[in-house]
Amino acid sequence: MTPKMYYQLTVSVTPEISEWVSTFLFERGCLGIVEQGDQLSSYFDHPVSINVILDNLCTYLNDVHPQARENYHINISVKEIKDCDWNAEWKKSLSLIHVDESTVIKPTWVEYPRDNKVVIELDPEMAFGSGEHPTTRMTLTLIHQHITSENRFLDIGTGTGILAIAALMYGAREAFACDIDPVAAHTTQRNRVKNRVSPLYVYTGTLEAVRPDVKFDMIAANLNRSEIIKLLPAVSNRLNAGNRCFLSGILDTEHEMIVEACDRVGLCVSNVLSEQEWLAFETQKI
Repeated sequence: MTPKMYYQLTVSVTPEISEWVSTFLFERGCLGIVEQGDQLSSYFDHPVSINVILDNLCTYLNDVHPQARENYHINISVKEIKDCDWNAEWKKSLSLIHVDESTVIKPTWVEYPRDNKVVIELDPEMAFGSGEHPTTRMTLTLIHQHITSENRFLDIGTGTGILAIAALMYGAREAFACDIDPVAAHTTQRNRVKNRVSPLYVYTGTLEAVRPDVKFDMIAANLNRSEIIKLLPAVSNRLNAGNRCFLSGILDTEHEMIVEACDRVGLCVSNVLSEQEWLAFETQKI
């Protein structure tokens, strides 16, 4: 069988615009990003055109971040990589991640003593969500602050399963996870086994794929602004009054859009975390 090919698009950027470029790539179907120095290596499961990406990226940056115009000089290159090369790419960049004083994320190939900490073992493979990105860390912080043993938890767009696995390790009674990418669903199942957590129910698809008769005490959606706004009515319907939803993958310039969208569906923003240019919202169903 011919191995599946992926496409590694590498962008050389200045620090001022790296987060904006990352957002642009994720919104265009990027499966994951490895950041090394001034280079962002992004991965796609379909061919990408350097000229199209470069033209659209320059237009995007001029629209959303004009003050950085004089700071950026962008070089882009693309190469094909085989499916089996993916883990090697991740292993070059991943190491221990300390989310807070009591939570550590580690790749399975890195040794770390547990020392009464929550230690999450994670192999990203072809799924997004290693714990390195600020949006993941902030969402984990909110989950850790509020999860209880009575909570039924849902992670929408689960990627590696990191948020659902963490929720169970923090004490949730059960967790559900969904992702439109079947590779992500399989990766979540493998990471569940590595971390010996249960019950975790994993679905391939959007929120509609998750049992319609189930409501949740806590929902997390670490996606992007447009996907979150589209999902909010359905998310609100799956929460009872007083229950929480955490939203991340949102840039600080999108703050008001998210607040207004939450108001329209009966979600009250009670707290906002920020790191670099990223936000994570804690909301409650009214």
